[in-house]
Amino acid sequence: MSHYSKRFRGIFNLEGGLNIEHHRTLMFGYVHYVYILSKT
Repeated sequence: MSHYSKRFRGIFNLEGGLNIEHHRTLMFGYVHYVYILSKT
């Protein structure tokens, strides 16, 4: 059972990393968009 939970946690960590990377990309795009709006 511990081996199974270890494997599951590894998959969860991998997906979490991808989600964090995606979130950073969204935040960068949002900041860039607001910056362009404030400049105009």
